[in-house]
Amino acid sequence: MSTIKIAPQIQQMRASVLERISMKDALRPQEGEDVITVDRIASKLAYLYEKLRYSVDNKEEHLLRRSAIDRILARRLSETFRRGSVSRFLVTELVRAGYLPNNELPERILGDVEDVVQKIVSLIEQTSSHPEGVEARGFLTTLAAMEIEEILFPSVAMRPTLDAYYLTVRDLVEIKDQDIADDVRHTQIYIACARSLFGYDEKGLFWVLWNLHTSSWRGAQTEEELSLISHRFIQTMQTIRSQIDHPLNWRLMPKLRDFGIFFQIIQESITKKPDLWTKEQLSITDVKRHMSDVLAEKYDLEKSLIKRRVNRTIIYILITKTVLAFLVELPYDRWRYGEVHRVPLLINIFFHPFLLFVMTRIVKLPKSDSRTFTLERIEAIITNQELPQIVVRIHRRKSLFGAVLAVTYLFFFGLVFAGIVWTLDRLQFNIVSGGLFIFFLTLVSYFGLRIRARARRWRVAPKSDSMTSFLIDLITLPIVQAGQWFSKKFDSLNVFVFVLDFIVETPFKVIVEIVEGFTQYLREKKESLE
Repeated sequence: MSTIKIAPQIQQMRASVLERISMKDALRPQEGEDVITVDRIASKLAYLYEKLRYSVDNKEEHLLRRSAIDRILARRLSETFRRGSVSRFLVTELVRAGYLPNNELPERILGDVEDVVQKIVSLIEQTSSHPEGVEARGFLTTLAAMEIEEILFPSVAMRPTLDAYYLTVRDLVEIKDQDIADDVRHTQIYIACARSLFGYDEKGLFWVLWNLHTSSWRGAQTEEELSLISHRFIQTMQTIRSQIDHPLNWRLMPKLRDFGIFFQIIQESITKKPDLWTKEQLSITDVKRHMSDVLAEKYDLEKSLIKRRVNRTIIYILITKTVLAFLVELPYDRWRYGEVHRVPLLINIFFHPFLLFVMTRIVKLPKSDSRTFTLERIEAIITNQELPQIVVRIHRRKSLFGAVLAVTYLFFFGLVFAGIVWTLDRLQFNIVSGGLFIFFLTLVSYFGLRIRARARRWRVAPKSDSMTSFLIDLITLPIVQAGQWFSKKFDSLNVFVFVLDFIVETPFKVIVEIVEGFTQYLREKKESLE
């Protein structure tokens, strides 16, 4: 193995991983050191609430932890009646909710978290008078949430793997139809790598690019340094958003899909066995053997994640549909017709959860040939072998044939929805019940497709199409595409999440704190009698 040449970006990744191992070890409490402790009764209440909170939220699993930090931090910063360290409230809530272990985290970590909070508070105050101050506050809170997540949940693999991924594909990308400056091209490739490796949304990508734009961010502690950052924050925010919205990173995403899988496996292997990757001499045989085990574990894990995702989505759809049926559809029937049409009402409540269940009942994970292909490509990346070029076109070619295809697709798009409307009319659906049915049909189809895609996400071997799959795509693609559009447009309008976050959560968390305080009081009283 000593004769095998390791790619320079992999060597750089290994060195970076070695540095980060010591950072992760710093979270372990020393002997006799105070640790963060919460009451078990209060923890159970907070844990159950968190489960309820995310049963009506449709975020991906990997975004839940960061979303929780962002949500708790935003609430704590807005609660003017609160006093004391925000970091203690934040970390305590994360422990209660089960995101952090109880009795294992050293108290000294609160100082690092509080430094981040105070840094963000200062920037929020300095940008609040700007016309875009409200939007800036949201991005600043996310910056704090992402940095706090890195402090509380340090990863030895994430950043090193992303950098190695970017350096691997940077010179493979060939843009055909437009001249783009090298700095723009490199930024777009980096964004596409972050999207495909981490599945980041806009706020996650903002954090990644913010660190590129503001190299002194982590060390900016003085008022003078923060003032300098605040003066250009709005401009930097606008620049980053324009970079995220650039069409090139979206065009790159499907082209980088397989590379994203390769580096996800590398990242997982490093996370599980960092010592394997930081040996003085990297053993390709040992690495491949471990990544084969990682893939097998991934397949099993994906099965359980898919089941959880299906259950959460079914609960989300069922609750939403039931509430809307009784708040909108039933009153409309009584007002318009003087009676309730039971068949449309029952179909609207139960059909969509049943459809999602059927769509996701059987999911097929990749076969062994896909695993072999994946391991061979990862070995080629590690050993600096020649890799295929990635050809990207930003603008689709305009031609008469392309116009004919677009018109044909629009025809089938209209035909599919016309058929749905005709069927609903025959079942005596009115305009309200029919609109709700179509709206949730598109959403469920889109959610179901995304869930099924999780089972195929590790499949990198060439795929074959059949006439059956073509006909299914022809019928379902318009519905799924409409669901994707609705999902993006109405993602922030989840009324149940709004009620829980802004009406229920604050008093509930106050009650949890009272329960914990009273439990502690009783414990002290009992100890005084012993």
